Amino acid sequence: MTDFKYPSWQKPYQEALIESDPEILQKKIEATENAIFLRFQELAGMNGLGQGERAALNDALRALRTLQTERLHYPKVPDEYLNT
Repeated sequence: MTDFKYPSWQKPYQEALIESDPEILQKKIEATENAIFLRFQELAGMNGLGQGERAALNDALRALRTLQTERLHYPKVPDEYLNT
């Protein structure tokens, strides 16, 4: 069993990374995006705390975009939209 530093979003993220079925992968990506969005909302009220986690969240979002383009054949997102 893996111990996650940020389990609220890392667990669904890890599950998405290892999913091979495209239909299930899409659902797992959506669940992960929702968990990441909620965590960003929580961090917004923490007055500058959680910078390391924010960076990890952004990295996870970039990885999810890669999954979407490479495995689900989404159009590529221009890099300027991914810089945060």
